[in-house]
Formats: sequence, structure tokens, C-alpha cells
Amino acid sequence: MVKFERVRTESDWDLLAEKAGEVWREYFPRILAKDEIEYMIDKFQSPRAFAEQKKEGYEYYFIEADGAVGGYVGIKFYDDHLYLSKFYILKEYRSKGYGRLAFEFLKKKALKAGLHKISLNVNKYNEPTIAVYEKLGFRRVGADVKDIGDGYVMDDFNYEAEF
Repeated sequence: MVKFERVRTESDWDLLAEKAGEVWREYFPRILAKDEIEYMIDKFQSPRAFAEQKKEGYEYYFIEADGAVGGYVGIKFYDDHLYLSKFYILKEYRSKGYGRLAFEFLKKKALKAGLHKISLNVNKYNEPTIAVYEKLGFRRVGADVKDIGDGYVMDDFNYEAEF
């Protein structure tokens, strides 16, 4: 059974950061250098970063499968769309349909808020994840490169799904 639990407490932030570190250190070496991964974990996936993002209106949800945390999503509501900021599934939970279930969960949240679009950014070189998003109905609508400090950039495609 899969459920989505809102991240609320300080210990939740710590667990979220722990799971983020697991995913990032396992998955991203195929795309990014180790020092860049550590920089991005600290900047965007640490308890401090999550607390700051919460102040900016971001919400986080654990993806729980049979009582264990198998991943998480981070979202923010805008006037015309729901922005999917973070969507990560741990290795042992991939290819089990959790991505589709998470998308349905997010779609329901968007519709409840009167929104009919989800947007996201994905690294241009993250081909397996791009394929998943496209299978879920997302379409590429642009690209951008953002300076994130310390000489690093996020080189992303922009995707949207309308429903």
C-alpha cells in the first residue's frame, strides 16, 4: 500500500534530508560530479534548505510504501499551476508504479486548488527521468540554465502536464 504523508516536524525534515542524500548519492553520479552533488544536497536538500523552502510556500510529502519511506515530492502552488520542485524515489522502490501514483496524488492536489497544470524542471542529461515524465504525459516547453553558485549551474528542460 502506498500513501503520501505531509512532512511537518523537525524530525521529518531530518528524515527527508537523509532520504535525499541517499537518492542523490546513488543516482546522480551518472550525471554530476561528486562535489556538485554534495553542494546541491547542502543547498537544496538539507534540513536547513527544506525549512527555508517551507517559508517560501513549498510543501513536502513522503511517499510511503508498506510503512517505509520510498521517496518524496516537493511542491509549490502558483496562481495558474502546481510546480513540482522535487520528485525522488529510492532505488529499491523504482519501477514499481510509485511515480504514476505520485503523479495522480499531485494531479488531485492541483485540481483541488482549481489548477489544471503541473510544471517541473529536469536536468537535460537525466534521460531515464525525462522518459518517465514523458510517459506520464509531460511535454517539453522550454529550457534554461540557472547559476546556483560556486561555479555550478542547473542545465534543465522545462516540462508541463495539462489535464
